[in-house]
Amino acid sequence: MSQLIFTSEKDEIDFRVHLAGYIRMKKKRRYRRKAGYLLVRECKSLRNCLQVEAKITKGYKLPEITVIHTVGPNCSGQEIQKSDKDMLRKCYQNCLKLCDVINLSSIAFCLISCGEFGYDVYVGTQISLEESTNYLRDKPDSSIKDIIFTAFDPNDANIFDRVFEGKKRNN
Repeated sequence: MSQLIFTSEKDEIDFRVHLAGYIRMKKKRRYRRKAGYLLVRECKSLRNCLQVEAKITKGYKLPEITVIHTVGPNCSGQEIQKSDKDMLRKCYQNCLKLCDVINLSSIAFCLISCGEFGYDVYVGTQISLEESTNYLRDKPDSSIKDIIFTAFDPNDANIFDRVFEGKKRNN
């Protein structure tokens, strides 16, 4: 039986999803120190990663075996459009499909495009849960057993927790 899990704690997982541009942003040094130069070097080959595309790198010094990179919509300073929602949905779908291609049992998602890329956390949370639930429902033979959602910002975690608990009550 597959399950959706929300945690603000660090769990052991097969994959963690990051934005492909993450290492080029202000957290670059901290990420490089933690992951090591080899991940940074491999990420340079992802510069041609198109929006909604999902690509894999090794995890190197990160606890994760592998990292999936995806590029979600950038909504900074603008209202979220239907096309932005569709792109975010595709990001989650493509990451989940990639997990099945390489037969992974778990994946952990940060809130793709939320935060630095200005996507509304509430809307992003709804989309992440909808796409994950739909994927598991539509693919009963999926290798994925656990989809873990992480939120490290306390405000994001509170929003995610409210949406997540509401979804559990409605199912």
